[in-house]
Amino acid sequence: MTSTLVNGRTRFGDVLRMPCLQPFRDQLLLGPKGSPQNHLYNRLTMDQLGRLTPAWSHAGLAEGLNFAIAQAEAGQMQNLPLYDSPALAEDPTCAEAKLLFLPGKAGAPYVVIAPGGAYINVAIAVEGLPVAARLHKMGYTVFLLQYRCGRNGRLPKPFYDMQASLGYITAHANELGVDPSGYAVMGFSAG
Repeated sequence: MTSTLVNGRTRFGDVLRMPCLQPFRDQLLLGPKGSPQNHLYNRLTMDQLGRLTPAWSHAGLAEGLNFAIAQAEAGQMQNLPLYDSPALAEDPTCAEAKLLFLPGKAGAPYVVIAPGGAYINVAIAVEGLPVAARLHKMGYTVFLLQYRCGRNGRLPKPFYDMQASLGYITAHANELGVDPSGYAVMGFSAG
């Protein structure tokens, strides 16, 4: 476990710079990649982020990020692609869709979470990881869906991404260690 635990005074940008989270950095951004609003979010502490909207809490943010750090440091958290080469050749925006895989107990049911993000970004850090941490403690394997949004994610593309995520998990159930017959799907706001 890392000696640098996230708390209410931790700046979001400091979390994003942690070496263990670099493979997941783009999924943890609160605004679209390259957006100027990310500079603002990166300067804010967990306490300040928790006050931006009633749905977010600094304690939940810290819990979710500490969970992600622990999973990343243990080599458990993984990025999984949803689409194969033919799908990517047909629609290159499919590359934006990914699953963040957080394995639980072998053979346990799984949950796919589609965090919200006002249709411009997928807010995994604030709407996905806090819930993932709680479900993981209960033994579930958790998948956080990074669906297409913004210009590249006009409907029905996010629905296709959810469908692709369930298909991917079912096809790879043995290697992912999940029971393909026992799952739940949950989402927040745009998710």
